[in-house]
Amino acid sequence: MANNANWVASLGEGSKVSFQVSLPPNVESFTLINKSVNLVLLGSPWNHDVYAYAKPNLTPVALPANARRLALSATFIDGNVLVSLVE
Repeated sequence: MANNANWVASLGEGSKVSFQVSLPPNVESFTLINKSVNLVLLGSPWNHDVYAYAKPNLTPVALPANARRLALSATFIDGNVLVSLVE
């Protein structure tokens, strides 16, 4: 996700890329905020936070954590990367 955000930003204003991500079955939450991609994985005995950082700012969004595979697009607008679900 962070790599795709970096890639679309490098292509310039108004650019858009589509991609898919696969999530493990134990994802509790999946969010983008500031420059951070955050996953919370359910674990035993504790949950685990997994982070990746992008160079551009990411428009805040919570993505479905219960999906095993997500089709997404990333668009570079006004210096921010907007990630959204592809229908």
